[in-house]
Amino acid sequence: MVEKIYPGIYEIDLDGQRRVATLPINPVPVYGERIWQGYRIWDPTRSKFAAFLLKQKIRQDLNLFRDGSVLYLGAATGTT
Repeated sequence: MVEKIYPGIYEIDLDGQRRVATLPINPVPVYGERIWQGYRIWDPTRSKFAAFLLKQKIRQDLNLFRDGSVLYLGAATGTT
């Protein structure tokens, strides 16, 4: 099952788990992400934004827009 939750962001039921994914133009894994049917699967243990989206109960309150921006500041030794 694939459900669009925001413009360009999808929720996928994969192997019995809810996962967050995007549909990139060129679905090539950059940091070892899993690619499933062209969707890049976000790892919630490596992406705080993916973890937030999976825990978010009322997604309408997030107010993401197609032409909007998200400033994500990483403060660890990860890939962001």
